[in-house]
Amino acid sequence: MLNNLLVLQAVIAGAVLPMQAALNAGVARTLGHPVNAAVVNFIVGLIALSALAFALRTPAPSPTSFGNLPWYHWIGGGIAGSFYVFTALFLAPRIGVTALTAGILAGQLLASLAFDHFGWFGLQSHALSPGRIAGVVLLVVGVFLVRRF
Repeated sequence: MLNNLLVLQAVIAGAVLPMQAALNAGVARTLGHPVNAAVVNFIVGLIALSALAFALRTPAPSPTSFGNLPWYHWIGGGIAGSFYVFTALFLAPRIGVTALTAGILAGQLLASLAFDHFGWFGLQSHALSPGRIAGVVLLVVGVFLVRRF
């Protein structure tokens, strides 16, 4: 039951990505540039996450724990998140939210195969299988169909 709820949470998170792209594209139009919209996105996100941490009474990490992080953890998530948000709000009005989301999904799935298979960044390894590969190939074909028609 818990796994089903976790998958549902993932589906909902995926469902809000096109909404985020569309709304941020509107912010970019109003503020005059996609970078301005991305900055607003992260400021609001910082406020929202800070409020959530406060509401959950999340303990602050110890100062020494920050020194234990590899350098790529410090910059990787922030740069990846910034690149995603900027790309989504830049492309949504140009190629449409459906093509954007399809492309993002294809990239996520292709990268996820590698992350799972090799267990990169400390993740548990999940071997490639013919079914997983076929599923990703079919989804990537779907990206081309969405963009073409």
